[in-house]
Amino acid sequence: MKKPLSRALVFVGLLTALLSSCNEDTLDPTFYGSLDGTVTLASSGLPAGGVEVSTVPATSTVVTDEQGYFLFPDIPTGEYSVVAALEGYKNATRKVGVARDKTTTTTLALEPDATAPKGPGLPTPSNGADNIVREVTLKWSVEEINDDALTFDVVVFESNVPAPIVEVKDHNDTTLDVSGLKFNTTYYWQVTAKNSAGIATHGPLWHFTTVPFPDNRYVFSTHRDGNYEIYSSDETGNNLVRLTYSDKEQVYPQFSNDRRFIAYAEFSDLAYHLYVMNSDGSAPARVTTLPLAGYHNDGRGFCWSPDNGKLLYSHYDKLYSVDRDGSNLTLIATAPAGRHFRACDWTDIGNRIIVETVGVLPYETEIRLIDLAQDTDDEILADEPGTIQSPSFSIDGKKILFTHDISGFESTTGRQLDSRPCSYDLDTGTRTDLSKDKPAGTNDFHPRYSPDGARIIFENMSNDGSGVPSVFIFDIAKGERKKLFDNARMPDWQ
Repeated sequence: MKKPLSRALVFVGLLTALLSSCNEDTLDPTFYGSLDGTVTLASSGLPAGGVEVSTVPATSTVVTDEQGYFLFPDIPTGEYSVVAALEGYKNATRKVGVARDKTTTTTLALEPDATAPKGPGLPTPSNGADNIVREVTLKWSVEEINDDALTFDVVVFESNVPAPIVEVKDHNDTTLDVSGLKFNTTYYWQVTAKNSAGIATHGPLWHFTTVPFPDNRYVFSTHRDGNYEIYSSDETGNNLVRLTYSDKEQVYPQFSNDRRFIAYAEFSDLAYHLYVMNSDGSAPARVTTLPLAGYHNDGRGFCWSPDNGKLLYSHYDKLYSVDRDGSNLTLIATAPAGRHFRACDWTDIGNRIIVETVGVLPYETEIRLIDLAQDTDDEILADEPGTIQSPSFSIDGKKILFTHDISGFESTTGRQLDSRPCSYDLDTGTRTDLSKDKPAGTNDFHPRYSPDGARIIFENMSNDGSGVPSVFIFDIAKGERKKLFDNARMPDWQ
């Protein structure tokens, strides 16, 4: 008969088995390293952008940048095969080892697939070019095109924008027109060639940068796409730039004194509201909650403060200031009984405001001078036959500029027959007609002084509302007028 095992031996056996079991379940710790490298084209040695790079065993898939560079920042240590894949080329493979807390670097070269078309090359604009116009024709070439059915896919990306701004499939030409590009912006583009068998070859990733925003000193509204939009230009008209894109009327643009911003009126929510945007048209923002409103107010009743931090604007019989960001709405003045405010201007010379008020009838107009420093409000021009309107200050604050319909015609429709720009000396009361050589049957409207005070800018249009309005400048000393822009209204010059 076998003797039973002692309790001590049983305990030792169980403990041994338990320890053995624990040893078998112990896992080795996982360590990490990095893997980077460059992919090139074997035929030229140039970097290959847009190449998919993966590993075997699988970790993740990355895409090379325009320099052909790729990076796997944290992958487990061990042996890998690195695989680079690009349409039109044979896969390139390289074996590497990744060590703990170290970066392993490798290179791969892509050989072309004999059945694939040649890759697109010789780009226009050349790769890395700058000062490219915003309406550009992209061009490329493919060597030895023997396939009449060769087509191209083209993508264009704006820098830092993930989705393509242009994506064209099965294009059958080696040129493509692209418009609407932004100023001073880098664009990336790539062309893929496809033959009749559907085999594709990606071209390199090319890039170019557009021209800086021009030093445009003129701004105006124009009616071109069903409503008024705002444009800026230099004096030659060669750098005409559309600044707003809307289905709403956008009128009476005005530069801030430093030309950093443009204020304008937009007809939204059944009324005109003030907006401010950067001078290149970016970042438009609504300023007002109370609208520009009142008798015969078509959005013209506002101006900048001298320090560019506020806007002054009319709301029925009230004149308000509001900070450029829409805060601090402040009542500045109240119009005489039965009248509403309209156009205005503000000078830092004596901290004065010139303002137009209008009655129920459109020709019931007057011009008033509000002295904020002295807390006075005086009538300057009133009770004259014909409409007077659109007052603004000279550079030195000593004169005002306005228009007057000297025909004396007064119509309930607001029609004027012979509106002319005039200056008025606030000290002497002397009035000067600045309308030499104005075409008969036309009106001059919305005059403003040039930045140097030597000229004025204004619009001219037929007095029956027909034809195309134009913007002119008038040299005060020479008495000469010159057309600047056709199909343009409500100009400003800073």
